[in-house]
Amino acid sequence: MKKLLHMDYTTATMPVIATYLSLSFFFSDFGLSAVLGACFLLLWTGVCFLCFIRQKQYKLRRFGTVHWLVLVFNVFVLLNILRNFSFDRTVIYYAIILTVGTALFWFSSPPTPKAIAVSKGILITVALLFAVVNIFVVCFPEQTRSILYQVISQTSVAYNERLAAEGYGFAFGEDIGFTAHVIALGLSIVWFNVNQKNLKSHIPMLLLLSFGLIAAQRRGELIVWCLAIVIISVIKWIKTHGSLSVKAQLKLFATPLLCVIFSFAVFFCAVPSSRWDYVNYTSPETTQPQTEATQTETTVVESSDGDGTPTEITQEETQTLNMDKLSNGRRVLWTLAFDAFMEKPVFGHGWHSFSEIAPLSGNTHATNVHCVYLQLLCETGIVGFVIVGTVFLWILVLIVRKITSSDGRNLSDYLLGLCILLAMLILGLVDNSLYNVYWIQAFQLMIFLVFCGREWSAKMDV
Repeated sequence: MKKLLHMDYTTATMPVIATYLSLSFFFSDFGLSAVLGACFLLLWTGVCFLCFIRQKQYKLRRFGTVHWLVLVFNVFVLLNILRNFSFDRTVIYYAIILTVGTALFWFSSPPTPKAIAVSKGILITVALLFAVVNIFVVCFPEQTRSILYQVISQTSVAYNERLAAEGYGFAFGEDIGFTAHVIALGLSIVWFNVNQKNLKSHIPMLLLLSFGLIAAQRRGELIVWCLAIVIISVIKWIKTHGSLSVKAQLKLFATPLLCVIFSFAVFFCAVPSSRWDYVNYTSPETTQPQTEATQTETTVVESSDGDGTPTEITQEETQTLNMDKLSNGRRVLWTLAFDAFMEKPVFGHGWHSFSEIAPLSGNTHATNVHCVYLQLLCETGIVGFVIVGTVFLWILVLIVRKITSSDGRNLSDYLLGLCILLAMLILGLVDNSLYNVYWIQAFQLMIFLVFCGREWSAKMDV
């Protein structure tokens, strides 16, 4: 018993965050499950705080650059929430996740190699589950959905029915973006942990995760994560050049790439009509479908000449419609956000204020801009945009410095961390990654993975 009381439980914080991120679809209803999830995080923070005080770890640690950056971001968000007094349940939940993550980063000890391996294993396992379910939905749509609908809530059933009508895969937690995000995160973990010894054993996971990611039919996450993985792979190639032969490098990099290409090819052969065809203009007699971002009332593509007879639309109008399809209805939201920013360019309208502007797009359910940068400008003005931009760019620079100075021992972890941050920043162009709880959890995971290593107690910066 005495041994149990004096154990350092804080080394397990990273697996706890990974588990919470992977299973956070249970907390998506903001009901009892969300309350229990938040209570669990608060309880774990209390445990870490007690260990922190009992073992007098505060005497051994220094407040480093990354601590200051995370703290500045956290305080900035909380001040903006207080400024606008937008205490709806989503904002409260977001604030809890953000505050708990910051506290855990200070109270927790560096994760052991075993804790890091367990964290990755949890994420890969859940990602494989999501991928396999979406693969079955593609191969046996009616049978699979019928079985799944027996074990999920009615609101989730209604949400997935709407997604099915729009061509999406199956969503966990009433968020198809979260589902694709977890699958992509699992794929990137497997990708950057491939080496000469485990290459063959990783091929099945690469195939399943790649196929499952495209089967979810989230074009944004698919393109962004693939782009981030390619960029980081180039960095890895440059970093490992010289330590491996050219043949070994080609084998390590070409095999995962071929797995992804093969999975994509099989998908397009098995599913000839997918959401990738959605951007193609087919006929002037079709109508503009309701989109994920705006879901506005259906708009007839053609114009009318007054007697009810449709007339052909111009080439310029056709291009405009195709652009609306390509942006998935986001253009009207982007315009509203930019106009609101121009009204108050210095300090903005306040955090979460765009949720009151968004319904002007014609969609009463819209709450965000679907672009982090425009939303920051709209809600926090130039001042807030500069503060948040500085925090994330500084962290980006610190990760790059760790990669360039790495001797190879933690290289895969640093590359994975950079991939998460890059995906978050790139996806921010077309979605609200910074405002989504699961992206904040992935960001916290990245902070632990990269900046809470074995050298943490001695020095935070490279």
